[in-house]
Amino acid sequence: MVWLPIIILIPVYGYGWHALQQKFMDPDIKVSVIQGNIPQKEKWATEYVDSILARYQQLTLAAAKDKPQLIIWPETSVPGYILDEPKIFKNIVSLSKKVNTHLLVGSPRESEKGGIYYNSAFLFAGSGEIKKVHDKIHLVPFGEYIPYKNMFWFLQDSAIGDFSPGEHYTLFSLPNNKQKSVQFAVLICFEDIFPSLVRRFRRGGADFFIVITNEAWFKISAEPIQHLAMSVFRAIETRCWFVRAANTGISGFIDPYGKVRAKVERGNEDIFVSGFKSLTLASD
Repeated sequence: MVWLPIIILIPVYGYGWHALQQKFMDPDIKVSVIQGNIPQKEKWATEYVDSILARYQQLTLAAAKDKPQLIIWPETSVPGYILDEPKIFKNIVSLSKKVNTHLLVGSPRESEKGGIYYNSAFLFAGSGEIKKVHDKIHLVPFGEYIPYKNMFWFLQDSAIGDFSPGEHYTLFSLPNNKQKSVQFAVLICFEDIFPSLVRRFRRGGADFFIVITNEAWFKISAEPIQHLAMSVFRAIETRCWFVRAANTGISGFIDPYGKVRAKVERGNEDIFVSGFKSLTLASD
C-alpha cells in the first residue's frame, strides 16, 4: 500500500513538470497599472473629485514616461458618471491626449435610454476618443443589486446599488510591440473568481486578462491576498497573463505559470499605497 500514493503522485508531478516546460503565447505589449489608494469614504464625496482626479493624473503622467501601450485605472476610479459629467469627461480626454496612449478607466454609466446603470470599463485612445466600453456581467448581490426584490422589499431604500448586468463578453484590441493585434478581456471587481466566466472570454479569443477592482471596502484583512490568489488560479487555467489594477489591494502582473512577476509596492507594502508599475507581458 505504501507504493499506491507514490504511483498516483508520479503522473501528477510528471504533468506539472511537462506543463512548466511549455511556452505560452506572449502578448508582447507594455502595460502600466495605477493604484490610486483612494479611501472608500472619499470615493463618492463631491469635495474630493478634484483631488482624486489630480492623483490619477499625476500617477498616469509618471507611468507614461515608461512608454506603455496601455495605462489602466482601477474599478470605478473615475469619481462620478464619466459620460454625464462634462468636467470629468474633459479631464480624462485631455489626459489621454497628453500621454498619447490608450487609457482604460473604470466608471459607472447610465444607458442611452436612461434609467439603467452599469459598472463599466472605458477604453480611451490616445486621440481622446472612446474606442470601446464593457459592462460588468456578474454583479455582487446585495452590493450592486438586490436579488428577489419582492422578497427583500425592505431593502429598496437602502444604500445598495441598482446596477444591471452587462450582456456582452466584450474583447478589446490593441497593437503590440510587433504591431500585431492582441485582444484582452476586462474582469471587473470579483469576476476573476468565476472560472466559467473567464473561460468564455478565453474561448472568445482573449489573449490576456485585466482585472480592475476596488478592495478599499475590506480595509486591513486577508481579502486582497485571497483575491490575488484567484487571479493566479485563472492565469494557470487559461495559460494567460493577468494584469491587476486595484484602487487599493494588490496591483500587478501574473504570468501564465501563475507567478506574480511584479507589484505596485512602496517599501515592503503593497496594500494601502499609491503608485504605478509597468511591465511588458512577455517571457524573460
